[in-house]
Formats: sequence, structure tokens, C-alpha cells
Amino acid sequence: MSKPSKQRVSGYSKGMLQRIGIGQALVGKPRLLICDEPMSGLDPVGYKEMRDIFIDLKRTGTTLFLNTHILDEVERICDWVGILHEGELKDLAPITKILESAVPVDYWIDVDKTEASKLTGLPFRDAILKNGGVQIPNLVLAETLSLLTSRRAKVNGIRPLSSVVEAYFLQTIGAHDHLRAQERVRP
Repeated sequence: MSKPSKQRVSGYSKGMLQRIGIGQALVGKPRLLICDEPMSGLDPVGYKEMRDIFIDLKRTGTTLFLNTHILDEVERICDWVGILHEGELKDLAPITKILESAVPVDYWIDVDKTEASKLTGLPFRDAILKNGGVQIPNLVLAETLSLLTSRRAKVNGIRPLSSVVEAYFLQTIGAHDHLRAQERVRP
């Protein structure tokens, strides 16, 4: 048996304090667990461990109420999402409804700058030449990829620039159009 530590809990990192707090909350095997920013201060390993704990708790019948700003985790863990903005509940929906919604999500298409010569006459040629890729709304993603393919331009990768839950949140609080307008004005 190891000796008890004399180190004060206040000396631990924020991530370790999060782990201790969840451990304390789970001692009584609660049927309802309310967590405020449970992923705050965690490193990537801590994120994964915490997510696995929450998913296991859900499987065993524990109801989780998570207050978080990390919307990617909401997508992975939650069954229902409530959107609070300025103290008001703006929406309450099942995650499946949100994931199936037609919210605009932008994608980044990585294209080597040397491929720009194949794209003469296309509206995003200069963006590829300057940035090595182009930001495209999901509504024209397939069409853009088709154009690149027809010109035999090599696509190095495609990645979403936000999650569907993040885009849904921004749209729900009315910030999505505002942010998209700001992107169009940037130099």
C-alpha cells in the first residue's frame, strides 16, 4: 500500500483538478451528472479520457448535462443540444436533427500552388495561387471538386473549417451571417 500524498489539491494543474472533480462526482454513482466546462484545461489525452467516461456513463443510464463551449465534443457526446445565448434558451433539438440540418459549413480544399496554371478562368484560381487552397461553402463543394478534377488539378486534401454543431449554433444566435460578411471583407 502506498503512502498517502501530502500534496494539496490546489497545487494540481487545471486538467488534473477537472479529473479529480469528475472522480468525486462519480463516487456516489449518480443518475444525473451536471458538468460545467468539463473539458476545460484538459490536454488531448484528457479530452479523450473524459469523452470515454461520458460515453460510458450514457451507456449505463446516467443522464449528463454538459455546459460547454467545445462544440465538437457536443457532437460526439450529446443526444440533445440546448443553445443558450445571452441568458435565453434559443433552441432545443436532438443532435440528429442538427447533424441533418442544412446549415452552411465551409470547407478548405488544399491545392498545390503549382496547379493554379490549370485553373485559368476559374473564380478561385487566384486564391489557390495566393493561399495554396480555397475556402468553399458546402453548397458548392461537389461542384468545385468536379471542376478541379475536370482540369486535372491535384487536390491534396479537404477539411471542414467548422463542425455542423458550431455552424448550427452560429446560425441559431444570428452570428453566422455576420461572420460570413466579415470574411468577405477581409483583405
